[in-house]
Amino acid sequence: MGRESRRNQKGKKIMGKICLTQVVKDLDGQPMTVEQTGLPAVVLEKDLQTLEPDNIPKYVTRGGLCFLKKEFEKSLLFRHVLTGALLHRVEEEDKTLSNEALMERVMLAQKVHEAESFSFTAEQIVLLKKLVNRRWAPANLLIVGRAFEMLEPKEEEEAIPRNGHLPEREREQVTV
Repeated sequence: MGRESRRNQKGKKIMGKICLTQVVKDLDGQPMTVEQTGLPAVVLEKDLQTLEPDNIPKYVTRGGLCFLKKEFEKSLLFRHVLTGALLHRVEEEDKTLSNEALMERVMLAQKVHEAESFSFTAEQIVLLKKLVNRRWAPANLLIVGRAFEMLEPKEEEEAIPRNGHLPEREREQVTV
């Protein structure tokens, strides 16, 4: 049985809540990571000295390249994928995107950024799939595939999602 749907005040169909704090995983089931702001994932050894002195110890050198240590990377969350897609700008679109549509995307990005879970309308899911594909497919098709999976209805009997993320209230019960 899929997620239950209902209608909002405007009569648009709303799908069940989707957990936005799910970690996007690679093909081996390992969490995908993103670099921290201002810290590139890889730099040439000769360019390491151009970083701020506090950031130099965050890298390990191998074969002339310096890699950001895993503990300084952040897990790629589903909300990062969605907000990145919602806020990504394409020049061709600038000519046709109305101010209202632009503000709807910005407001949705803000809601997604702040929430642990969210109930999207069917129209929002269609829009998100289009935007995720446009933003992420050129960089990493796996991110697109994982995002599409996460946007699809889940079976209710699945107690723990495949990515192992427990909703907040279940995490509290486990840790008590």
